[in-house]
Amino acid sequence: MGTTLLDTPGGWDDTSARASAGRALRADAGGCNGPASVSNALAWLGDALLRNHDFGEARAIYEEAIAKWPADVRFSKPLAMLYGTFGKGREAVRTLERYLEEQQDDRDAYYFAVQWLYTVHAGGVTVHTRAEDVKRAKAYADAYAKGKGPHVALVKQWVTYLENEKR
Repeated sequence: MGTTLLDTPGGWDDTSARASAGRALRADAGGCNGPASVSNALAWLGDALLRNHDFGEARAIYEEAIAKWPADVRFSKPLAMLYGTFGKGREAVRTLERYLEEQQDDRDAYYFAVQWLYTVHAGGVTVHTRAEDVKRAKAYADAYAKGKGPHVALVKQWVTYLENEKR
């Protein structure tokens, strides 16, 4: 058996070791038994990179995982959160929408979907069409309220802004 990340001088505190582990995992899945093992390993690696605030490498892992397993929603929400963090609101909304198609009970995801739609529109851009964005924001706000989200008033303000927005 070869060396592991734990054998490296800096362990998980060594950024280059984390990056090397990610590249090695993606390049040679020989120790994994099939696609499910590789997707599980990428999910674990992406989560570990997020915990260590290595957002750029985590984003690359999640983007690669979604390209290989588009139906696996484990990668969608963290990637959407990273897009939102990096100011890529349109990508964040689109990615989160794929997640919400499968995970309809995630109250926090509905909150972020409305927030990002608001932010994108406040910047003068749409995700779909204006009408479609408003329709989706209303649906997400309703789902958030149904889930008894703690920030319903704020979410309603964002929807009101979208409804009254003039172009």
